[in-house]
Amino acid sequence: MKKMLSLALVSAIMLSLAACGQKAPQKQIDGDLADIMAKVYENSGLAVADEISLIEGELTDDNVESYLGTKDVEFTESLISEPMMSASPHLVVLLRVKDGTDVDGAVASIKEHADPRRWICVGVDPSDVKVESAGNLVLLVMAEDSEKYAEAFQGLAK
Repeated sequence: MKKMLSLALVSAIMLSLAACGQKAPQKQIDGDLADIMAKVYENSGLAVADEISLIEGELTDDNVESYLGTKDVEFTESLISEPMMSASPHLVVLLRVKDGTDVDGAVASIKEHADPRRWICVGVDPSDVKVESAGNLVLLVMAEDSEKYAEAFQGLAK
């Protein structure tokens, strides 16, 4: 009886150790970047999109460093949302990084290099620069209440 109990305990310990070594499945956000951006704005609970005229664009080789502060992040598609004209600094960028890219490394690089004073006359507090990821999607927000956008983004992850 003692041998059976010992064998059962050893088996349970081995299974628990094996389970600890496995990573939980990473949450993803699927869909078109424009749809995701619209949902982030909508779910943030902030009225920014209604109050200012937002323009959308894409990152290019010529402007990527201006927005991300670095050219070192490899991505397959992007979407930029910022006001055409505003006295308040506001920028939201979505990136879908290339397969096989170290997403955590990309997030760290953007956090390190994004310039909260990228605008000519205004800037955001460094604490208002948020960089989040879900699967291969990365969000950069530089705006007041940036945490609300980050929460809305993470709320889309399944």
